[in-house]
Amino acid sequence: NDVQLEKLEYLRVMFIPRKITNKLLASSSNLRTVILRNEDPLSYDDLNYLPSEETIDVVKKYLKSNDKLYEMEVQGRANFYAFFHEDISGFMTCKLRRLTVKIEMPPERLTEAQEDNLLKLLETQKQSLDYIYIDKCGPRVIQKIFNDMPKLTTIRLDFESQDVFDVATLNLAVNENITCFELAYVKPFDDLKKYLDLVPNVKEILISNMHPRLMEYASNLQYLESLVYRYDDCYGGCEAVYITLRHENPELKNKKIKLTMCNDFL
Repeated sequence: NDVQLEKLEYLRVMFIPRKITNKLLASSSNLRTVILRNEDPLSYDDLNYLPSEETIDVVKKYLKSNDKLYEMEVQGRANFYAFFHEDISGFMTCKLRRLTVKIEMPPERLTEAQEDNLLKLLETQKQSLDYIYIDKCGPRVIQKIFNDMPKLTTIRLDFESQDVFDVATLNLAVNENITCFELAYVKPFDDLKKYLDLVPNVKEILISNMHPRLMEYASNLQYLESLVYRYDDCYGGCEAVYITLRHENPELKNKKIKLTMCNDFL
């Protein structure tokens, strides 16, 4: 109960009671990286995932005390509610470079007030954030990420195919600063292409399914260096498709894209 962690710079919390998480956060003032991955009943303040006043006060104190915070990950409903049940943006003293928010619930369960609080935090950090990873969110958050985050170079979105928001309806702008882009679970090429068209200078793409149309599209991205995918829909494999494309298109002969198939993205 009396621990003080004034020299602690890196904190990663998984599957421990909320009271201990709160104590660790409240006892630290020099944190640079905080990763909160609790999704366990012990980490809830109540069965509805809602945070207690004590938890909210601890989050505010932690944000106010740790002005050197560089990277923050908030994962799971209990942690998401602890940070975004109220507006905590006024307590931010740091300038984050990396932010991960994994809500882990359907977008329709995200209330307008919670979305507002997330947007307010993004506003305070838009001049420093260069990496953002968000799984479930509403259209206003997507607009903010693409249209009003000038320092971002990495955008990672865990959309399901049924959750994809229409690019034209959202009036999303082309973002030439993005060099790494993930749309992890969207399979239809037409849906994926609308988002890839927004990041013309991308160097690395992480996607769900690889197939010939997408391979052809990716081959013509000027700066693309790496393509990571989960499933290969190409007959004979996308390596073979890419070899054929390079053989048939002289402009691709001197270009080599690294193709990586994996079962999950880190």
